[in-house]
Amino acid sequence: MHRADLFLQSNQFTGAIPTTIGELGNLYNLNISDNKIAGTVPTQIGMMSKLRDASMFQNRIGGRIPGEIGYLTGR
Repeated sequence: MHRADLFLQSNQFTGAIPTTIGELGNLYNLNISDNKIAGTVPTQIGMMSKLRDASMFQNRIGGRIPGEIGYLTGR
């Protein structure tokens, strides 16, 4: 398996974070900061077991941080 990084910052993206984000099991770094993303962080983020860094600041994301984020080990 290969390590993957996804950098989508500063692109003026709108909408919500899709629940299918949990399918990105090899993702190590996710940066979706400085967009216009709204809604909540989906619980499926807990399925991204290799995620080490997630930057989501400067968006319109609200609500509670899902408890499933505690499943992330970054290994």
